[in-house]
Amino acid sequence: MPERHLAEYELFYQEQPFGLWREDYRTAQISHLLAMINRDPKGESPKLSDFMPFYQ
Repeated sequence: MPERHLAEYELFYQEQPFGLWREDYRTAQISHLLAMINRDPKGESPKLSDFMPFYQ
């Protein structure tokens, strides 16, 4: 792979991360949706980050 292609790939990865380490985000979205549907309307709304164990 030419160095130019690698640099382009790295820029793309910074803007649009992919791979298994981002599965926590996709799983958190589903969990958050289910929690919002089933939450107590008088209670506090859960945040998406509540369902992401490695969120910083």
